[in-house]
Amino acid sequence: MGLKGKAGLAAAFILLLAAILTPLEYAPVVFIIFLIWGAYHRVSILTALVATVFFSITLGISALILGFGIEHSILTSLRAITILLPVYVYFSYSSMQDVMETLESVGVPKDFSFMFSITIPYAHVLGRKVQFVNIAQQCRGSRSPWAVIMPLLNFVFERARMLAISIECRGWSAEEKS
Repeated sequence: MGLKGKAGLAAAFILLLAAILTPLEYAPVVFIIFLIWGAYHRVSILTALVATVFFSITLGISALILGFGIEHSILTSLRAITILLPVYVYFSYSSMQDVMETLESVGVPKDFSFMFSITIPYAHVLGRKVQFVNIAQQCRGSRSPWAVIMPLLNFVFERARMLAISIECRGWSAEEKS
């Protein structure tokens, strides 16, 4: 459908810039247009909204606390979702190998593109782990945020160590072509 490679990256970047540069008053209109665009590319809109809702609600609450009013808070939340939606659509449509090759073809260093292409899939893994740890801690009757944060940090560091060992064992190097 045209979302792979340089063309897909360019389309996502242009839509991202359009979402950033559009005045805040037009955030609902741009939001609806981007939802239609995502649905056209057969991306699960519900998953996209769930993936971006925490960040957008945090921005909306921050705007409310800072005294901007409820209307501004809602528009800020919609704008955050609108900014994140093209990026989500691009990454859900492209494989991480395609993302890595596209980034390298536009001049991004190989080590950065490799790191970026590994980081994106781990966001989903981390999201699932947060849900599991949260459910386990609620079953134990714990309401402390540290009860979720500490096992999550342990998981992240253990996973990073295993990934580093795996990369070293495969002989990956930023200087040579693999």
